[in-house]
Amino acid sequence: MTLGLDAAWVRAVERLNPDNGPLTAGQRAAQRWVIAGLKDNGHGSRAALTRLVEAIGAAPAVAVVLLAGRYIAHATLVNSFGVRPPVASIFGPGTPSGTARGGQE
Repeated sequence: MTLGLDAAWVRAVERLNPDNGPLTAGQRAAQRWVIAGLKDNGHGSRAALTRLVEAIGAAPAVAVVLLAGRYIAHATLVNSFGVRPPVASIFGPGTPSGTARGGQE
């Protein structure tokens, strides 16, 4: 939350349901592409990529793709090595509803 992101926005992103929540059209398209790409290693994500380009433009879409690839690679490596997160989640344990830890946002 130190970057100024709203807790409701973070919860919406973490739910992985781009059709609900306070996301912009571009953010929804980006999340749809990432979800589509992760389902089958990108093989069935071309339509989602096309919609992402239509929503935000080619150059920003390439930036989304490269940034997602970086984070996917990073997550794979740290999970392989068993690296623990350096800080606790803003969400309490077992909070699929997205309630912030301690009831604070």
